[in-house]
Amino acid sequence: MLKAALGDAGAEDSADRGSTPRTSTIVPATPGPPTAGTREDYVTAAWMIGLLAAGAIVAAYLIRRALLWMAGRGWIFYGDAPRPRGSGAVAAMEIAAMLEPEVRHVVEEIRFEQIRSDQAESGDDF
Repeated sequence: MLKAALGDAGAEDSADRGSTPRTSTIVPATPGPPTAGTREDYVTAAWMIGLLAAGAIVAAYLIRRALLWMAGRGWIFYGDAPRPRGSGAVAAMEIAAMLEPEVRHVVEEIRFEQIRSDQAESGDDF
C-alpha cells in the first residue's frame, strides 16, 4: 500500500534496487503531420503583410520629405540641391593635410582664395 501511495518515488525501495527505474514516454496529443491553417489564419496574415507594406511606404515617404525639407534649409545636400564647387577636392585635401603635414599650406591657400572670392562677390572689405 505504501508503494502505491508513493507512485514512482517509492520505486527504489530495498526490493527493487537491482531493477531499472520506470520511465514514462511522451506521446504527442495529435499524431501525424501538422494540419493546415484555417482560412481566417490566411486572411489575418494577408492583412498583416498588407499593413506592414503600407507602413513601410508611408515611412519611406515621410523620411524623403524630411530630407528634402532639411536640404531646402541648407542643412544637408540631398536630391537636386547644388553642391558647392570643389567641395570634394577640398575634402580630399583636408585628408591629405592630416596625413602629410607639408600639404597644409596648399589647403590654407585654397581656403584663403575661397574667402577672398566670397568677399569680392558680397562687396565686403574685411
